[in-house]
Amino acid sequence: MAKTVTAKTTAKPAAKPAKSAVPAAEEAAATGTAEAALSPADSTPADSTPAVSAQTVQDAMRILTEEADRRATAEAQLQRAQAEEEARRAQAAAELKKARMVEDTRQALADLLGAVTTAYAAVVAGDTQTMTAGLEAIYTEVAAVRRASKVAPARTGTGTGGTVGGSQRNAPRPLRPEVTAHLNAHAGKEFTAGEIAKVLGRSSGAVANALDTLVKNGEAELTGEKPHRYRATAPATGTVADGA
Repeated sequence: MAKTVTAKTTAKPAAKPAKSAVPAAEEAAATGTAEAALSPADSTPADSTPAVSAQTVQDAMRILTEEADRRATAEAQLQRAQAEEEARRAQAAAELKKARMVEDTRQALADLLGAVTTAYAAVVAGDTQTMTAGLEAIYTEVAAVRRASKVAPARTGTGTGGTVGGSQRNAPRPLRPEVTAHLNAHAGKEFTAGEIAKVLGRSSGAVANALDTLVKNGEAELTGEKPHRYRATAPATGTVADGA
């Protein structure tokens, strides 16, 4: 006879009912209302700007005044420094200009000394050609000295009463009549250009030129070559009227 197997069934416990969300929402709303009731009301509007105090305005004005004073002081210092720098540069330029003038004048005088030495040696040696070239070199170097030293040539007045710069100047004296008069006053005696120049107080080069002209005109004669010596060709009867 077959056995009957009886299966045991286990009954599951019933699910608990879900907790309602309504009481939780009501509780949160109640809590928020209570907090809002407890916090003090804000009486200041959200877009309100705080007023600037009088002390703040005074501090700002003081800062602006100090800045204006600082700018004025700085500007004065800059202008003073610029003026001092310009004065320093002007002084340096003047000193440099003076140094250049001294150096150029010194070189020109050295060249003039060389020309004078050459011309003097030619006069002593009786070398007319070299003497003439030396005199031309002297004239050239004298002009160079004047240019280097920035000294303008002296101007002479016209006539016997000419004035330059308020000072009285004598008119240039003709040289040849004086040379002729000296030779005629010592007829038969021979002289060099330098000897006559010392007596007349004139330059030996100018006297030599005057003597050469007198020789060409037949008013004097050359008696020696080294050095050149001259004497009158005729007894003194007067002076030559020609100017130098």
